[in-house]
Amino acid sequence: MNWGVKIGLVYTAFVVMMLFFVFRATSQRNDLVTKDYYGKEGDFTKNIVLAANNAHLTVPVTAAYEVESHTVVIQFPAEMHEATGDAYFYRPSDERLDQHFAIQPGADGLMTVPTTKLPSGRWVLKLSWKASEQDYYYETDLVTP
Repeated sequence: MNWGVKIGLVYTAFVVMMLFFVFRATSQRNDLVTKDYYGKEGDFTKNIVLAANNAHLTVPVTAAYEVESHTVVIQFPAEMHEATGDAYFYRPSDERLDQHFAIQPGADGLMTVPTTKLPSGRWVLKLSWKASEQDYYYETDLVTP
């Protein structure tokens, strides 16, 4: 095999490799940005104010994943047992997996959300609720195994 054939094989291999990378790049899903990104900017600044409302509570709302029971436990202050709102499980890598749950804390302020139907991985829990005519917001990252 002479040097001309070798150069031709190298160029052919390069073109095939580039076509493969172009095909892979165009077939990837891109769910990392919301559809109305710039419209959500106003919500972002509003959520900062609502998160400050949560921070000023005597016992701020917290959420944690419990491995043994495969649930997310959300702890509201006991006086917020009548809170209403939305618990939004946002999956950054695949918007088709996003889920909403109604906020319904018990008399002790605890709310449990089963995660058996949530695929393992990173989730962002976004809580927005209203109690005593006051709006609140809380956001945290969760990882389910």
